[in-house]
Amino acid sequence: MPSEESKENIIQLDDDFDIVRDILDKKSKEKKPTTKIEKILHFFNTHKKLSVILALLLGVLIVAFIFIMGSLFSKEEAMPSQEEEAIVSPPQFSIEGGGEIIVDEGELEDLIGKANFLYMNGNKEEALDLYGRIASYSEGLSSYNLGVVQMQQEAYKGALKSFQTAIDVGEYRVISALNAAVSSLYLKEPLQYQYYLQLAQTYLPYAANLPIHSYLYGLIHYYQGNYIEAISPLTHQNTPYYKQQNNRLLAALYSYFNSNRKAIAYLDNDSLESKEWFNLALLYARIGEYQQADKFLAQIIDESGNTLEVDMASALVKLKLARFNQAVSFLKPYADNQEMINKNPYPIKVILRDDFFDVNIAQKRFWNEFGGSKLNAYEILFYYAPYKVFDAKEALYVIQEGGINISIENLQEAKEVLLRGQTISKVNRNIASAILEILSGDIRIANDILQSAVAQYPNHAILHYNLGLNYAQMGDYDKSYQHFIRSFHLNPKDVQVGVFALATAKLTHRDFSRLESDVGKEVVNFQGSKEEMQFLQVLLNFVRDGSPASLGFLEQSSSNILIYYALNFVQGVLLGDQSLLINSSHHLKNLQPTDPLSNLLELLALNYYDDPKTLSLKLQSYYQDKNLNKDLIYYGPSIVRETYIKVGHIVGTLHYVQQDLDYRLISERKDVRGVTQALALTYIYLQEFEKAFTLYNNLIDDLKENDTQTLFLAAVAAIGAGHTENAAALLQLSKLEAPTNYETRVANGLLYLQEKNFNAANSQFTVIGDSEQKSDYFDFKIDTSHLLRRINMD
Repeated sequence: MPSEESKENIIQLDDDFDIVRDILDKKSKEKKPTTKIEKILHFFNTHKKLSVILALLLGVLIVAFIFIMGSLFSKEEAMPSQEEEAIVSPPQFSIEGGGEIIVDEGELEDLIGKANFLYMNGNKEEALDLYGRIASYSEGLSSYNLGVVQMQQEAYKGALKSFQTAIDVGEYRVISALNAAVSSLYLKEPLQYQYYLQLAQTYLPYAANLPIHSYLYGLIHYYQGNYIEAISPLTHQNTPYYKQQNNRLLAALYSYFNSNRKAIAYLDNDSLESKEWFNLALLYARIGEYQQADKFLAQIIDESGNTLEVDMASALVKLKLARFNQAVSFLKPYADNQEMINKNPYPIKVILRDDFFDVNIAQKRFWNEFGGSKLNAYEILFYYAPYKVFDAKEALYVIQEGGINISIENLQEAKEVLLRGQTISKVNRNIASAILEILSGDIRIANDILQSAVAQYPNHAILHYNLGLNYAQMGDYDKSYQHFIRSFHLNPKDVQVGVFALATAKLTHRDFSRLESDVGKEVVNFQGSKEEMQFLQVLLNFVRDGSPASLGFLEQSSSNILIYYALNFVQGVLLGDQSLLINSSHHLKNLQPTDPLSNLLELLALNYYDDPKTLSLKLQSYYQDKNLNKDLIYYGPSIVRETYIKVGHIVGTLHYVQQDLDYRLISERKDVRGVTQALALTYIYLQEFEKAFTLYNNLIDDLKENDTQTLFLAAVAAIGAGHTENAAALLQLSKLEAPTNYETRVANGLLYLQEKNFNAANSQFTVIGDSEQKSDYFDFKIDTSHLLRRINMD
């Protein structure tokens, strides 16, 4: 079915439409001698009897002619009635010489006046010529205007006949042919449509003097599909008439060529016209200015109420703005109406965000994300946070026996141990073994050790803290929160675990009001050194989103405690203080000279806010550094692996990283899970989604890696590879593992919406609410292929 835009292109001869009146500008000629017609009229007046006889003879001849014609047609079948007559192909046309078009009734009156004047002054031939044109005009105008009215009433068959009559009379041929073409389009008569377009094009030169010639020229090319050719005459309009229609047509053409800002510029002139609001809303949505789109859609609803088209557009704009509850309010009325859902004019297709993979965009936004993401800051803090032990000296001995050097200050000894003996010693050695595995780079083995210890001794606060920290370093904040809060409840005097519980509660969108109050009370009652007290106060202030402040005591004397400098580093990011960043990262690197993250943070601090392309060149050497402990990249906390690969994507070294990981995977004789994780993530950034999906399948099915982050990234790879059903299943599993992960719920909701399950989509979006948390990975677009299939079926 043609769009409503076609109706807007019906050409109407409005009362206020003016034109150059060439005819009226002609000067009257001198009086001519008496014409032959005058002589004939004089003859009839003087010979009245002869005139009567001739009239009787003419009547007899007419009756005879009617009788003969009746006998000829009586043998044929009766013709169908007007109602039953089908529209046939238009007759062959011939170009007749036509007079200039008479535009409106005012001009008609002027012409009648001029004809009368000529006649009274003896210019009879010119007068009769004008009288003939006036008679022709009256019939053509009536037929044309009737056709316009019929089109507006969607009586396209009648309109087509009316326009054909106007064409036959010889008036309004170009615009009548164009409107006839549009009527044929609505009647789904492609041959007639093409015929009338050709007819309009053929008659176009005869309308060269019309003020709307440029508009007609552009309109003909538009309907012929010559969109580029249509732009030039429309942008060089030679009259102010039809300006609005001209601009609307230009907007349609520019939107077709995806020049949406130009389209908006032509429609913005009429932004006060309510009929333009919807088009403006869609165009603003196209260029990502969703606030403007939302404004126009709200205006439409206020003025005209809700419709399926407006509601679906509003829902999608709300989703783009991450106002999920508001999106639900538009989707909910249709959730149980499958017929309306099937008519949804804007079905979606879930995709991965383009800007996630675009190196140029990633480089431009790198520093903004580096400084603006609280998650990045928490990841750094958790990475450098100390594990707790019962006996620091014993744990240090176990770790050093494993060949790892660590400062004893980074092993926090429990201040309250009720029972000491063989049990505590055994647990202590298990914790030390887990820490050794983490420092060696294998966080998964450490996780297994800590899980076994918690299962055996479920009421030890230290064990729950360590397992919570381990999950935080793996990126599983839901499980991390569960163990942090358990540890805090078992030992409320451990303020640091309370602050970490508060941080993970925020990351997992839990209600933390009571927890925040309890932690605040414990900070006030905390008994420890001044340094510890200042650290806990600054850390709690950071989690509460207070004004950033550094640890002042580090300016007086250095420390071996990593988390102190890590906290100063994230505060330096918030403050935009490069000297604080350099100082903090320098100490982190000195304490851990082969640590990949510490080395990278120092490089970023030294080149803070450098142009991203310049930064890329300076970081190339980092990826060639043979002294880095790459085991931490392959097997360690997720921040090391993800930052290493993400920065590699920005600096353009991912292919080198991929080759290195390929070799490592082949030669690996220990645990391949970490290498496989790193390689799979690398393939995602390289947009080799099928390879990434295969590796994640191997991790989940064969290596039993069922943590929420692995399941989620597997879903990302599945969407990229076009395996929508697999993605939906993986996201469901990821949601079960971490029900508070909003990223997973956003993706789930979008997939439900794609599958036309509005109720399920609404349930996901309702949980998220209007948090305005946008997905880092997932996006959606209008599924035009679905719309084309629907059109073909219709």
